[in-house]
Amino acid sequence: MPICTHAPRRPPSLPPRTDTHSLPQPSHHGSDRASRTASSTPPSATLSTGQDDDEKEWLGKKGAKAAGKILNSDRKKKSNTEEKQSDVLFWSKDVKQGDNDTVPDLVAPNSCHPLLTALNDAMNRKEYEVASHLLDSGALASAPISAPLLDWLFAAAMSTACRDLSLSAYRSLLLLHREVCSMAALARPYLSPTRLLTPLIKLGMNTQVAAAFGAEADAMVSPTGMSLELKAEMLCRFFSMLEVLSCSQSIDPTAIPSIVSIFLLLSLDPSAVPELQQDAVSAIEAILASPTVTRTVELNTCKFVLRVTKEMAFTPDLQLRLLALLPGCSASSGRVRRWIAWAMLGGDLHTFHTCSDVPPIQLMLDLFSKTAPGVVKLGVTPNTDYQHLGALINILSVAMTDVDAYVRHANGSGSVLTRNVYEALEQMNGKTVDDRAAHMDRTKTKEAINRLHKRLIYQRHAVLETLCTKTGKMDQFLIAKPKPASQTKVQGRVEPAKGRPDIC
Repeated sequence: MPICTHAPRRPPSLPPRTDTHSLPQPSHHGSDRASRTASSTPPSATLSTGQDDDEKEWLGKKGAKAAGKILNSDRKKKSNTEEKQSDVLFWSKDVKQGDNDTVPDLVAPNSCHPLLTALNDAMNRKEYEVASHLLDSGALASAPISAPLLDWLFAAAMSTACRDLSLSAYRSLLLLHREVCSMAALARPYLSPTRLLTPLIKLGMNTQVAAAFGAEADAMVSPTGMSLELKAEMLCRFFSMLEVLSCSQSIDPTAIPSIVSIFLLLSLDPSAVPELQQDAVSAIEAILASPTVTRTVELNTCKFVLRVTKEMAFTPDLQLRLLALLPGCSASSGRVRRWIAWAMLGGDLHTFHTCSDVPPIQLMLDLFSKTAPGVVKLGVTPNTDYQHLGALINILSVAMTDVDAYVRHANGSGSVLTRNVYEALEQMNGKTVDDRAAHMDRTKTKEAINRLHKRLIYQRHAVLETLCTKTGKMDQFLIAKPKPASQTKVQGRVEPAKGRPDIC
């Protein structure tokens, strides 16, 4: 069957296509095509004409001139600015291939337990298959667990030299969860903080990320034979073991800030799949919800995360993505999330111990004041970067998640300050001109301002309504109030109202 080389005819009701995206009509004569190409207008002129027509169609003839100036200025800003940082490269692209990976040495145990003695002898003779069988026997559960043994199991599980021994060490570490939980708090072993960066360096950690954690740059050597499948398997083991150790309270509290920062940077890498990000979020929540996390550990976590973001020159967009990975489900993780967002806006962490669960609200008002001290300012000027402003507004929304604590603060003074914040947001929203087209930066910024503005209004109103009840419970606020006695009439005479009296 012959193939038709002619383009299909357009319906007569539609006008012919004149934009630059239309494909050229096929022709059987090369000379005609060359003459049409030579006599056609430049593509840039056609593109600008099409954009002008689209602006008139979208905005109307009256608003096309005013909005056109805004769009042209936005295009100039986009062309003059450099490319902004959008991702964090946790893994290095150029990793040096070193020698094969080695099995970590087992420190001689102080106990005379038969299994530990046999395991030590097998490791000294390099009989890794025998050591793997000893670990798989399950007799390790009856042996005394020490910190050197815990460190060796973690290092052996992350080793790629002997796959059987690595898998056996990984299973044994997960099965020790019950035995470690049953131990007393003072006798419970801790995982050494020095064991955390070694497996990540072998997997190909970026030199800039390693320098932010204090590792040497010349140690970035990955063992040979490291495939992507093996790398993903090692990362899953890394997350699982740290999550189990945090649940059994076997992680040194001094290592928690670095672990949380590692999980955050791992999730921001472009190669991180959603499943990996979900594992990181679950591990962060399990670590911060541990009973060993005190207010001092929370403060050190905030300082460590902020130091890493400062050394790696995070933009407000990356800071917002980092805050989105902090779950905030438990009270501890919620405090860490709010105070990190508050410090990103210029807050001082020295008031962490003296304040309550929420940062001081006075800084939120200083963000909108031109005379108040501070590096970060929220305002609309002719040179405003709306993408930058929208990210800062969303960071402010994270810092003000607990509106209930602000409204109840200092005998009602926090309610007044909260009202001042959303009034400042309302003024900023009025100054922001939405062009409703082109780059959508202004539209997204106005949406962020409106979301925070409405949330502060409704949550403040709900808290104030609960405070007017005698017991301060929301269920009493939702109960329908009875009518006054003067409005209840039965056959011409006034009867007292039945039911509960007014609770406010």
